[in-house]
Amino acid sequence: MQIKILTILSLFILLLSACTPSNPLDGTAWVLTHLNDQPVLTTTQVLLNFEADQLGGTDGCNLIGGAVSVSASDFAISEGLMTTEMACEPAIMEQASAYTSALMQARSYLWEDTQLTLLDEAGNPLAVFAAQPAD
Repeated sequence: MQIKILTILSLFILLLSACTPSNPLDGTAWVLTHLNDQPVLTTTQVLLNFEADQLGGTDGCNLIGGAVSVSASDFAISEGLMTTEMACEPAIMEQASAYTSALMQARSYLWEDTQLTLLDEAGNPLAVFAAQPAD
């Protein structure tokens, strides 16, 4: 009888764990507000969204995408970023380059209400996002 109860309990726990998303950021969308402690350009919008183990969006000039590993607090781009290769104004291109570099350097994150902050290995903020308003 005890073995049956333990088996049922184990199956129940396994089913509950399957319902928990592996990426806590899954289904969220964000707009970049600050990059390396500086406000971002207002002439373009930088977007970041998460779907399962993928991230996507725009760096303000080009579309970006790639595999991401996200846990309760850890963050890492798994295999580099894919980007389109359009040319934009020099200031936008400079910000886009700094943004993709920040994404690649991010090792953890803080999610507080409507703000997401990507942090480097030492815990310093790299990029700060506001939750993207629903259309």
